[in-house]
Amino acid sequence: MFGSNAAFVFDSPFHAFMYDMLPVLMTTVDNNALAVFVEYGVIGTVLFLFLFWKIFRFMFSLSDSTSPAVRWLSVFVITYGIAFLLMGTLSTAWENHPLSIFFWLFLGIVLNWYQNNKHEQPEEV
Repeated sequence: MFGSNAAFVFDSPFHAFMYDMLPVLMTTVDNNALAVFVEYGVIGTVLFLFLFWKIFRFMFSLSDSTSPAVRWLSVFVITYGIAFLLMGTLSTAWENHPLSIFFWLFLGIVLNWYQNNKHEQPEEV
């Protein structure tokens, strides 16, 4: 009885409910990285990582920009993207739409700013 509780000694309906319903209740994986791998396979995971690799590579090239706004927004997208990817390995953060929308919103702002200022100031990117 030590290291246990009264529900193990007495026949408790809580444990019967819990163990019988576990396969029904737990139908999803715990984190988004595993979900991407299971649902999309190896090819989908490689394409997903390639997309983020291209985004980060472009943002790193923009972080050397002469415009302070573009530089700081690109650094923000890099740090938010890394945090977003790390959160996806531990939880279901990629399914949380308010978190996802900030990443794509600021990525769009940086790309729009870069496209508009590309014709005004030629930079090496």
